[in-house]
Amino acid sequence: MSINPLKFPDFDDDINTESKIHIRLKKRNARKSVTTAEGINETFDLKKLISHLRHKFNCGGVVVIDGDTGNKVIQLNGDQRENLKNFLINEEISNKSDIIVHGY
Repeated sequence: MSINPLKFPDFDDDINTESKIHIRLKKRNARKSVTTAEGINETFDLKKLISHLRHKFNCGGVVVIDGDTGNKVIQLNGDQRENLKNFLINEEISNKSDIIVHGY
């Protein structure tokens, strides 16, 4: 087994992270930020979901395709991590154990 020095090895290979939903906060500048959610099941109509989230949270939002993985990612303006997590749990889109919130 050779280890590439430019890439760290995955120590959590036995954990299935594909069914997890990752919610992250990305800072645009000193005051603005974007909340992203990736890993939401593709069976849901993400355009309808993002439309509902925009109205519910009073923010802008869009569905984009990640350039590295090709997966669809939801982007919401502002810090919507807690709101999005609670929405996904209350609407039974995902379990609490399947949601990982980064940045706390």
